[in-house]
Amino acid sequence: VNFAPVVDVNSNPANPVIGSRSFGSSTELAGVLGGAYSKGLQDVGVLATAKHFPGHGDTDADSHYALPIIRHDRSRLDSIELAPFRTLIEEGAGAMMAAHLYIPSLDSTPNQPSTLSRSIVQGVLREELGFGGLVFTDAMTMKGFTSFTQTSTPHTDALLAGNDVLLFPGEPAATLDEIEGQVRAGRLDSVLIADKCRRVLAAKSWTQAAQSPKGQWDSNAAEALHRQVISKALTAVKNDAPGLPFGAHVRRVEQVFVGFDPGEMETSSRLIQSILGSKAEVNGAALTKEAFESAGMSQLDEALSSEPDWVMLHIGGTSHRAAKGHGVSDAAIDKIAKCAAQAHKRNVPFALVIYGSPYLLNRLPAAIALSDAVIVAYQDDSRTVEAVANALTGAGPAGGHLPVATEHFPLGHGMPWMGRMRLGFSATPIATAAAIDSIAFDAIDGGAMPGCRVVVAHEGSIVHDGIYGTLDGEKPVQASTVYDLASITKIAASTLSLMRLEEEGRIALNASLDTYLPELEGTDMGSRQLRDVLSHRAGLQSWIPFYLEALEDSTAFSPVRTEVHPERISDACFMRPAWRDSIWDRIVASEVDAVGTHRYSDLGFYAIQRIIEGLTGQGLDPYTTEQFYTPAHWSSLGFKPGKITAASIAPTEVDTLFRRCTVQGDVHDPGAAMLGGVCGHAGLFGNAYDVARLMYMLRMGGTYGGVDFFQPETIQAWTHRVDPDPDHRKACGFDRPANEPDAGPTCDEVSESSFGHSGFTGTLAWADPDHDIVFVFLSNRTFPSAENRKLIDWDVRTKVQHQVYKAYGIPSRFNSELE
Repeated sequence: VNFAPVVDVNSNPANPVIGSRSFGSSTELAGVLGGAYSKGLQDVGVLATAKHFPGHGDTDADSHYALPIIRHDRSRLDSIELAPFRTLIEEGAGAMMAAHLYIPSLDSTPNQPSTLSRSIVQGVLREELGFGGLVFTDAMTMKGFTSFTQTSTPHTDALLAGNDVLLFPGEPAATLDEIEGQVRAGRLDSVLIADKCRRVLAAKSWTQAAQSPKGQWDSNAAEALHRQVISKALTAVKNDAPGLPFGAHVRRVEQVFVGFDPGEMETSSRLIQSILGSKAEVNGAALTKEAFESAGMSQLDEALSSEPDWVMLHIGGTSHRAAKGHGVSDAAIDKIAKCAAQAHKRNVPFALVIYGSPYLLNRLPAAIALSDAVIVAYQDDSRTVEAVANALTGAGPAGGHLPVATEHFPLGHGMPWMGRMRLGFSATPIATAAAIDSIAFDAIDGGAMPGCRVVVAHEGSIVHDGIYGTLDGEKPVQASTVYDLASITKIAASTLSLMRLEEEGRIALNASLDTYLPELEGTDMGSRQLRDVLSHRAGLQSWIPFYLEALEDSTAFSPVRTEVHPERISDACFMRPAWRDSIWDRIVASEVDAVGTHRYSDLGFYAIQRIIEGLTGQGLDPYTTEQFYTPAHWSSLGFKPGKITAASIAPTEVDTLFRRCTVQGDVHDPGAAMLGGVCGHAGLFGNAYDVARLMYMLRMGGTYGGVDFFQPETIQAWTHRVDPDPDHRKACGFDRPANEPDAGPTCDEVSESSFGHSGFTGTLAWADPDHDIVFVFLSNRTFPSAENRKLIDWDVRTKVQHQVYKAYGIPSRFNSELE
């Protein structure tokens, strides 16, 4: 048995005992939500008990200490107080709890608690409303009962009134003696006792026969549901420009937490910074309620002096008791208004977050008027602090509406947003985390790679954030470790650039390469359509080992920079500039097979780079940074990561043949290295978070962090399979799942609409819109030797990805049975 739900309609803001225990001041919501709660309990074998009949919502006294009086007439009671109970009876709630109330319109016996009223329990509840289930009294030790019983046999009177179970009678032995005596005296007959016994036994029988929750409890699922409810309840009652959630321009946030542990402030600031990206700066201060009330404005002045994009004032340590001012003193109310005024004077956006009763809004008119945004968060616990951080950044929703009317906002008011604007972080791990860990560590122990990063996002939140092994056998992998992404460059730089140019009307996929590169006129390569090049069906050669040809030229390289060899390949290798032209000449002159020949080729992306740079007048590096990485704040993404210390970049090879050094911070691909580290097929670096964010942008139809990068139709078109031939899976730039099991770059469980790319260095980035999953695996499997194929031969990436889909019960596309 659970003594829930509370379906009292809290229509009195001064109610001292119901308040947040109710579903609010809406009769309809009390019935709908109370009914859902009741059904959820009883679906798993827990008897639901609707309370406090006939309705404790419009009271100004607490029945624990006094006998509340409800003075409404019967018509009002029928339409408001009794309506939710009627709904729950119709929906099959198994029990009711009678309240200790004095309701003259239902029973005029002076100061008689409704618990003792046959007119109310037997008459209204059983006979009028037709309730045949179990009726509990409220606790009989409450003063609303003990101080107002007018007979020497109150427990007998409660049974005669229609109650079946006497809750907390105080002295059980004396209560039994009383009841037995009344049976012997004939006041209680055996038929009545038997009827109540039958109801108790029937309830016990039902709970024993009902589905038991034992063996079915999933603590992670329960935790996720708990957090989802909190997030969807957050209510923005005001949201003026520039508006929440934080826009793309927001880089600096100052927070002041009042009435919270410092750890909760730190959690919020850390989470906001993680979501906004490494370049964001989020500072916070935690004050006790007393310190906030007594301190001057120095704390806020210091925050404002840093010229933040937003200042957030979080008010915790609240109470749901109206008599206690909801836990916020008059001095604090005054200080909150002064903070809002100070921010307003300095023209700094100011948000007030109230972790408590929405009735607190009634005491804050001045602060509300001067705030740019006001959020009601309802409770001041760690889960709610995290939910607010997610909502502020747009990673999570603020989907609520006020459950009560306040002086300035009507019942149901809210200015919701649904989240999914940025990639967030889940507090509940993926169910198969241990299996993913095991695969990664086995691969490291087996020598498949020194270490790796695995980031998995599901439904907009990172559910697995795996950090495994080392960079080089010694230095541990960090969350921020930057990897050479290899051929992920094709989608994360070149393809994105072409998509942008197509939306601007500057390229067409059915145009030939020589349309944009006049030097290709008259060549076989120049006649190939851009669409065929991007989908690897243009008949181009796979690759050309330019560096081997160059090594045959004794004048091509120098171990030191000279006037003749100014082009840096590595710190121990410098090249003559003429070789750059030679590379392009070799590509143009290379043999080209018939259109439709399916061959994965890097060569076309050398041409794609030249097209992008020719049309934009910028190098591929500054163009992609300017158009995508900087606006989205994906600060780790870019070519030639000179601003990132080499120690935070995973090395890719000990190159004894070409560069004669450990390749770390320079592109691994030799052809890209000879072109200065920037090429259409390779050269991009980044950490797992930013790769995941980029893939999430594509999964979400082209939007991230409040910036619209692409139209959804563009992404759908470019990620769609080009060739109807089932043996050819490629899209425009993007790879696609294979059409047969145990093939291609992915596990068999990914959807047909999914897309992404893998990379030679041991990387994989994949987005699955149908299953709402983003999967990123970054490693340096080529260190110390690129000849190491264990990661590929052991299918490490796809085995990890399989565990992700297993966690969500997603079967193979080729077999509906889960493995």
